[in-house]
Amino acid sequence: MADGSEHLQIDIDEKEDLTRVRLEGELDVHTAPSLAEKMEQASANGATTIVVDAAALRFCDSSGIQVLVAARERAVEAGGSLTIEGVQGALERVLTVTGLLDLFS
Repeated sequence: MADGSEHLQIDIDEKEDLTRVRLEGELDVHTAPSLAEKMEQASANGATTIVVDAAALRFCDSSGIQVLVAARERAVEAGGSLTIEGVQGALERVLTVTGLLDLFS
């Protein structure tokens, strides 16, 4: 399943309890609501293990971080996990500065 906007492409692959979310583009105040909706739907569909592939993410602001933290909290409360692969660039800087990098490893 793919969902896109002008600035963010979201590809979701759900297999049993594993959901892979690939992000490409910019995760910001304009695109975060779309990702939040997709992550909430994945949780509602029973995803307990979520892997976010952020290798193609060019930008991430605090609204994007909020969506990722909320999705991780839902996953952990359901007995699962949320990890982020391909952390680099802007996302790596934001996660490092906020002290959240290890939270998503």
